[in-house]
Amino acid sequence: MLCEPKHIQNDESLVKAAALGDSEALERLFILNRDKLVRFVRSKTGGQDEVEDLVQETFIQAQLSIQKFQGNSKFSTWLIGISYNIIRNYLNRSVHKKYNFVGGEYLDELKDTRKTPEEENSANQLMASLNAALDNMPNDAKDMILSLSVDGQTYEEVAQRHGCSVSALKSRVFRVRQALRVQMQDYL
Repeated sequence: MLCEPKHIQNDESLVKAAALGDSEALERLFILNRDKLVRFVRSKTGGQDEVEDLVQETFIQAQLSIQKFQGNSKFSTWLIGISYNIIRNYLNRSVHKKYNFVGGEYLDELKDTRKTPEEENSANQLMASLNAALDNMPNDAKDMILSLSVDGQTYEEVAQRHGCSVSALKSRVFRVRQALRVQMQDYL
């Protein structure tokens, strides 16, 4: 049984209306995606203090960029992408604000954890290949994988949203992950 998300048509119509300036549609999109976004931000930052600020900043950026949304992915995926960039910028800024004074005797023990250009290039190629593999998947399969792996949702939550049983979802996710492994075998 192929699990189909119940909200795809609703999201599409809300996005179109929001892009045309409908503030109620935009607010509805934010309400529908807020919990998922909060979980994502919390999983990336680890703290509650900055979660609300980063979620708000994501919504502001999404509101300013809604006309640029092309519909190649789900709105929630696009929103997570915006949030990811905002979190990355926040964490990069935060590093400079935190001072960690270490005595000279410990400096020799510190390991340089920065990636070499080759490692960075390899990581970028891996992410590009993973994104390409995900883009080649059916939308429902992509949503299942991202909901479970990135958003941290439970099987029960995802199964309910897709209108199928947990066991059917687990079976489908297993097959999708196998297909991803085959596509990504050069990188594993």
